[in-house]
Amino acid sequence: MAKEKGQILEEIQPLLSRKNHFVRNNVVRSLFSCSSIFFVIIIAITPCSSKGNTLIGDPKPLRQQLQGIRDKHQLPALAVSVVIGNRIIVASAVGQRKWGENISVTRNDAFELGSITKLITGTLIGVLSDQGKIGWRTTIGDVFPELFPGHETVYQNIAVYQLMTHTSGLSRHPQIKESSIDELAGSIIEKRLAYVSASLSEKPEARPGSKYIYSGGAIIAASMAERRTGKSWEELVTENVFKKLGMTTAGFGPMATPPDKLDAPWFHQFRDGKITPLAPQGWKDILYGNPAGRSVHCSVIDLGKFAAFHICGLQRRTHSTNLLKAKTLGQLYKVINIIPKKTKGKLYTAGGWRVQPASWAKNNLVYWHAGQSIGRGYAIVNIVPKLNYAICVMTNIGGDNAVKAAEEIRLILVKQLDNSEYKPNLLFQ
Repeated sequence: MAKEKGQILEEIQPLLSRKNHFVRNNVVRSLFSCSSIFFVIIIAITPCSSKGNTLIGDPKPLRQQLQGIRDKHQLPALAVSVVIGNRIIVASAVGQRKWGENISVTRNDAFELGSITKLITGTLIGVLSDQGKIGWRTTIGDVFPELFPGHETVYQNIAVYQLMTHTSGLSRHPQIKESSIDELAGSIIEKRLAYVSASLSEKPEARPGSKYIYSGGAIIAASMAERRTGKSWEELVTENVFKKLGMTTAGFGPMATPPDKLDAPWFHQFRDGKITPLAPQGWKDILYGNPAGRSVHCSVIDLGKFAAFHICGLQRRTHSTNLLKAKTLGQLYKVINIIPKKTKGKLYTAGGWRVQPASWAKNNLVYWHAGQSIGRGYAIVNIVPKLNYAICVMTNIGGDNAVKAAEEIRLILVKQLDNSEYKPNLLFQ
């Protein structure tokens, strides 16, 4: 049976009194604005570096193609960037920040990442592993011994890599309502601990390691990192990922300023067959679900920096930031199999990446993840290490049209990249 909010409050109160384990959340909000639907293409070749992102082109042929696809699928906006080597070669954006308003998006606008945020959590775990704070095989019982007995003991030996690869046996969502957890008093760290308590109070949906069940395991992994460091996940990723990779537009909460400013893109939803803009009014700056894909955003250029780092890591090349050790990179990209091996299309790495071959990538392995937040946005990132490039897509409206538009742009740009032999001076020439 799911536990009520009062029960969870009573259970975690002794844990919350451990002040040495918790600090109040202090998150730096992004000062940059965001944009409407948005596609990123990233290609990284030697040397691996996040520097040199100057002289970014905006070719007319690309803009025309984006505008055509935007019109075809009736999308608020659409944007693309291409990164080759250590340089973002082109970046372009078309459309409006708010449907029906004549305020254009820019290529510096930011978009919500959705479940791509799980990859940021995985990258953070790698950083903390190098620091000796937490590792892929650190178990829930290692970090939260006070939860056992009292919660389902099967979870005591669940490790971080199982939480990140959806093989923990946890159900997709605990039965307690999100709003009940989010309304709890206290810091974001304390709310995340309440989520952990609620999740571990329910019987597993499957035997750990026997089945892929897409879940909020990244939230539990983040809470484990918070316990070991005394800092919130938001502080940790800002300090150890965003700043280290130069992701200056990365932030949390609504992209535009509440209640209704147009200083950044708004989300949109399809309602009764119509595109409906969603004002930022009433949004909460931070949600406990951030580590698994809520309310985190960045620009196309910054997402390019993140993808370029992982292209480099997948190719086992030294990145200019030296963010992760070589051994840690190997662990982050290690594919985790279920037992028995019913893995078709469902392979994950310990760092949260999905892995499978794709015909559009010449049947090479593609490392990818997608996310969609209640139909108000869509994001996807694809990396093809063998061919030395990645494709990322972001949008501020969800649904089938956004997914189809992303696929069309991906195929167009894969062809462009192939025709140019991945040479910057030949792209869009």
